[in-house]
Amino acid sequence: MIEKMKKITLLIYHSSKDKFLSELQSLGMMHLETNNSVQSEELSNTREKIIRLSKAKKVLESYKEDGVITAKEINGDVSDLLCDFENKKNELDSLVAERENLKKEKVSVIPFGNFDKKILKELEENRINIKVYSTSKKNFAKISAELVCSEIYTEGTEVYFVVFYKNDDELQKIQGTECKLPDRNLSEVQQRMNEVESQIQIAEEALKSMIGVLPLLEEEMTVQEDLLHYQVASESLSAEVEGKVLIISGFFQSKQEEKIKAFLEKEDVAYFIEEPTEEDETPIKLKNGKLASLFEPVGNLFSLPGYTEIDVVPFFAPFFAFFFGICLGDLGYGLIIVLLCLFALLKVKNKGLRNIVKLGLILGICTGIAGFMLNGFFGTQIIKADGSAGMPIFESIKNYVTFSNPADRTGPMVFAILLGVAQLLLGYILNAYSRCKSDGWQGLFQPLGTILIMLGAVVLVMVWMYKPTEVNPFEKFAVGPIPIGEWLIAVGGGTVAGLVKLMTILVAVGVVFVLLFNNIGSNFFIRPVKGLWEMYNIVTGLLSDLLSYIRLFALGLAGGLLGSAFNDIALMLKDVFPGGIVLTILVMIIGHTLNFLLNAIGSFVHPLRLTFVEFYKAVGFNGGGKPFIPFSNKASKNNN
Repeated sequence: MIEKMKKITLLIYHSSKDKFLSELQSLGMMHLETNNSVQSEELSNTREKIIRLSKAKKVLESYKEDGVITAKEINGDVSDLLCDFENKKNELDSLVAERENLKKEKVSVIPFGNFDKKILKELEENRINIKVYSTSKKNFAKISAELVCSEIYTEGTEVYFVVFYKNDDELQKIQGTECKLPDRNLSEVQQRMNEVESQIQIAEEALKSMIGVLPLLEEEMTVQEDLLHYQVASESLSAEVEGKVLIISGFFQSKQEEKIKAFLEKEDVAYFIEEPTEEDETPIKLKNGKLASLFEPVGNLFSLPGYTEIDVVPFFAPFFAFFFGICLGDLGYGLIIVLLCLFALLKVKNKGLRNIVKLGLILGICTGIAGFMLNGFFGTQIIKADGSAGMPIFESIKNYVTFSNPADRTGPMVFAILLGVAQLLLGYILNAYSRCKSDGWQGLFQPLGTILIMLGAVVLVMVWMYKPTEVNPFEKFAVGPIPIGEWLIAVGGGTVAGLVKLMTILVAVGVVFVLLFNNIGSNFFIRPVKGLWEMYNIVTGLLSDLLSYIRLFALGLAGGLLGSAFNDIALMLKDVFPGGIVLTILVMIIGHTLNFLLNAIGSFVHPLRLTFVEFYKAVGFNGGGKPFIPFSNKASKNNN
C-alpha cells in the first residue's frame, strides 16, 4: 500500500533559517521540494568532495581483503588523509600509464634490438653513415646485392635492415620505408619496465596500507551528503517580503502529523498543512508486509506508482514468483537455489542483501514446486510414461505430480494460459476499483466489460477447441488433474448448450458496457462510436496478451529438453572411455550449470515482461512516482 501523505508549506523568518533547517534535518521526517539544479560555490565544493570521497572509497574497497591496518591506527584530519590518498593514487596512475607506454615502445624497439650507441657514434666520426629501412624480402634481396646492408629483424614478409653509405646518392636505389632509430635500445626499455614494475608494487602497497582510512572516509562521505542535502534545501528557499520571509513546500506521512505539529510549534516559523492534489508531485513511500516488501525492488525496476494509483506490488508478487518457477521448471534447480540462499542467509549481514537473498529463497521454493508439478528433476522425469518413478526416491510422491504424462504438452500450455487469464482478471478488477474511485460508479463498467468479454471468449474457445460429443463429453476436459470441464458445466446449468448461452450473454453484456461506458467524460451518444475503436483494441489486445503467457510453458519446456540432452550426452560417454564415469559427472555438472544460468536469466526477464506489459496494462498503471526521501541527518542516525 502507499503511505498517506500531507502537504506542508513553511514560511521561515530569514534570521532563523539556519537554526530551523538544522533542527528540521535532525527531525528527519519531512520530504522537501528542493531544486537540485541550484548552483553555488559551496554546493560545488561539497559535490566535488563527495566525488573525491566516492572515488577513494571505491579504490580502497578493492584492497579491502588485503588491508591489515584498522581505523583506530589512523591519525590525522580526514581532508589531509584524503589528499595523501590522492597523491599516492596519482603516483600509481602515473606509473601505470608509463608502463603502458613502455609496452608500446618495446614493440616498436624490438626490430632494432640492443644496438650500441657508442658504435654508431664511432661510425659517424669515420664518415660512415647508416640508416634503417623496412621492405619486402624480395626487394631486400635486390638491395643487398647492390649496397652494403645487413638484415637485423624479420617479421612475416617484412625485413628490417641497416644500410651503410657515404653519400645520399646510394640511397636512391632503395625501395623501402625509412625507420627512425629509437632513443633507447631494447635492453634499456626492458630495464625501465622492470624499474616501473617495482615502483608500481611499492605504490600499491602504499595504497593498501591506507585501508584503515576507509571507515573514516565513509563517515565523512555521510557528513558531506548531509551537508549537500542541507545546502540544496537552503538554496531552494523562495524569498518573499523583501527577502525577510523564506518559503518552501514539502510532504510528510499523515501518521506523523502530530509530531510534525509539535515540532513546528516550538520553532519561529509559520506553516499550513493541506491534502495533496493531483497537480502535486507527491512522493511515494510503500508500506507492505514482510513478504510483499521483498518484491518492491522488482516493481521499482519499472517505476513507483503515482500517488493516486494502487500499489500493485502485493498483487503481482505471487504471480511473478510462480512464473519464475514455471520458466525454470525443475525441482532439482529449485533445491539448488534454496540451499544456496539458506547458506547465504547464514553469512550475509547487510539488510539489503539479506532481502535479496530472501527473495531468491522464495523464487527457489516456487521453482521446486513448479518443477514437481511439471515432472522435472535435473532434466529427468519424476514419473515416466509407463507410470514408474524416474528415481527410487520419487516412488512415494510420484502420484502427486500434476502433469505426470511426459508426452502431454497441451496440459502445461493451457495451464500457462489459464494463469495468464487469472492475472489479467486481477489486473482488470484493480482497474475497475481504481476507475470507480477516480471517475465514480460509471468508471466501473468498461473494465467490467473487458472482464466479461475475456471470461466468455476464453470459455467459448475452450468448448470450440474441445469439440464435445456424447462419447467424449466436455466434463472430461481437464488440465492435468484440474477438472475445468466439470466446473464450467456446473456453472452452465449442467449442459454445454447452457454454458455456451451463458458465456455468449457475458460477451454481449461486456460489449455493451465497453461501447456505452468508454470515455465517460464525452457525450453519451458519441460513446458507441468511440467504443468501436476501444473494442478493436480490447479484442486484439486480449488475444496477444493471453498468447504471451505461452512463453511460460515454452521456457520451461526448453530448459527441460536441454537438461535432458546434457544427461543423454553424459551417459553416452560413460562406457566410451576408461574412467568414463568421471567424464559423465563432469559433463553433467558443466551442462546443468550452463542450463541453469541461461534459464535463470530468462526466468527473471520474461515474468518481468509479463508483469510490466500485460499486467500493468490491464491495471491501467501509469507510474512515474518519485520516492519519499526525508530531509534527514544520516550522520547523526549512524552515530546513534
